Amino acid sequence: MFRFLTVLATVLLLSMQVAFAQEGTFSFVNGPVASYEHMAIDGHQTYFPSSMYGNYAFADGVSFYCRRYGDVGDLIGSVVVFGPQTDRTRRIEDIPDSAVVYSTSLFNLKDCPEDGGWFHVPIDLLLLPEGGFSIVLYTRSNDERGLDIGLAPSAGDMSQSYTAKLMTKEQIEKDPDAGLLRRNDRMDWMISVDVKMDSGLGQGIQSDDLKGSGFAFYDDGSAEGWEEFARSGAMVRFENSSKRSVDAIYLYAKLGADWFGTDRNCSVVIADDRLNIIKRMSIPYTAFNEAGSWAKLDVPNREVTKTFYVIVQPHSEADVKFLLGADLSGNKASSVGITGAMQEWSAENSEADTNWMVRVHYSR
Repeated sequence: MFRFLTVLATVLLLSMQVAFAQEGTFSFVNGPVASYEHMAIDGHQTYFPSSMYGNYAFADGVSFYCRRYGDVGDLIGSVVVFGPQTDRTRRIEDIPDSAVVYSTSLFNLKDCPEDGGWFHVPIDLLLLPEGGFSIVLYTRSNDERGLDIGLAPSAGDMSQSYTAKLMTKEQIEKDPDAGLLRRNDRMDWMISVDVKMDSGLGQGIQSDDLKGSGFAFYDDGSAEGWEEFARSGAMVRFENSSKRSVDAIYLYAKLGADWFGTDRNCSVVIADDRLNIIKRMSIPYTAFNEAGSWAKLDVPNREVTKTFYVIVQPHSEADVKFLLGADLSGNKASSVGITGAMQEWSAENSEADTNWMVRVHYSR
């Protein structure tokens, strides 16, 4: 509901390292708190242009410097992320340049520091959008109780902080720019955003965690190739001499194209030696990340045959891709097929070299 303004400013990236670290912070303030202000219904807004992104691609938290006063009781504040309209967001056809809400995170004012200090609020994982984004802090404060928000001198030549005025749709249509009042005192709200280079959606499982008693696998723990599998799937044959039950399957994969926020799932099937289905399951794409990671699929203790297969069918599409890891140290039990049928090798990786990175764990 708030329109972005074009900004021509030198911005500051505060990551505490000369080179980019995996994680950093976006902020515009320079120095300690200089003064405080509070607002009743309007918001404290800071705009972060895309020119400051560098190698960072995601944000997952907001911090602000504040001072609690009065009896705030059960008052709830909110951190709202605004971004430009895209094909994957709400569209306002008659105000196409207006920003829209990407996410809202709530917090209790009573949890904020009384003597002044930083307060952190996690936000829904944000893929930094083209065209920049804004963080707006609403505290619903008045003269008797609420939050004072800290101000500090701007690090650049001009402030990137605004008062975000609450306006009706009719008011916005009449004057889209009236919703934002830029500060002209070269002061910025003490609002910072936690950013990182990759999403971190993978579960942090390492290959060395998935070996030893109870595990069965053929890969060497490193992916030298990737396979998209838009139609067919990866098949891995396992030999189970004592007819144990499987309680987990692990896949190593990464995501590609416009994957962020997708609700697509990868199909995973356990099949017997005749490729009849023992158990059909699925794992969401977003259990993985864009860099490559292991993810666990729990299996409800399903007894399997002496020889069985795990079949992975991602159903990748051009606009969102699931890429299964391929270890190229020599094929030991990998093939290509679909549920119920083997197929001729159609993968880009060599049949003689490829081990699909699929591991199973036995419950006993």
